[in-house]
Amino acid sequence: MPADFIVVFAIYPRVTQLDFTGPYEVFWRLPGAQCVLASAAGGDIETDSGIVYPSVRRLAQIEQCALICVPGGFGTIEAMEDQEFIAQLRRLAASARYVTSVCTGSLVLGAAGLLKGRRATSRWAWRDALAAFGATPDAARVVRDGNVVTGGGVTAGSSIRPWRMRCRLSSACCSTLLRLTKRMFGCTTAVQIASASLASFFAARLLRNGRTNSAAMIRGS
Repeated sequence: MPADFIVVFAIYPRVTQLDFTGPYEVFWRLPGAQCVLASAAGGDIETDSGIVYPSVRRLAQIEQCALICVPGGFGTIEAMEDQEFIAQLRRLAASARYVTSVCTGSLVLGAAGLLKGRRATSRWAWRDALAAFGATPDAARVVRDGNVVTGGGVTAGSSIRPWRMRCRLSSACCSTLLRLTKRMFGCTTAVQIASASLASFFAARLLRNGRTNSAAMIRGS
C-alpha cells in the first residue's frame, strides 16, 4: 500500500532515542503511514545514550510530509544553532498537516519560529524558556494549538480515560490503542510515556476519520 501519511522524525546528534522511538512504534503500524528518520547532514546519528542510527536521510531530500516531529535530547542547543537543520524544519513545517515535538524538541520548534503566538509545553525544567520564542508555556502533558502539538517530558503519564474523552473515541478504537501501548510498554491503565501518548493522539484521529480500521492497526499481532 503506498504511503499517504509520511511522518518525519527530525533528529540530530545527541538526541534522546526514546523521544522518537516511542511515537515511531505507534506510527509505523498504521496502514498508509511511512516513518522516516532524517537529519541535517544525513548519515549516522549517535543518540545521547550512545546508540547509533546509521544511514538516516537528509532533510533536504524529503519533499514534504504529513507530520514532522522533533524529539528532545542533550543535543537540543546545538540543534537550535544548526542553521541548516532549522531551515529544513521550517520548510517541511510550512506544508505539514501537523508540527509536533516531544520534550525539549519544542525549544527547537521555537528557535525555528514555529511557536509564535502558540501555547506549547516541554520538559518541566525548560518549559518557561518557551516564552522567549513568543510561545505561551502550558503545563499540560500534551498541548495542541492549531496544527502544532507539543508533548512534555518522556516519562509523563496520560490517563487513557480522559484521553479517550478528549479524542471522542469509540470503545473499540480505545481498546485497540490500549492493546498496542500495553504490548509496547507493559502499561495496564495508562500510557506512561508522553511520546507514545502524542503518537496515539494522531493514531486516534486517523481511526476516527476513517483512514484505517482498528483490526488492521496492530501488525503482526
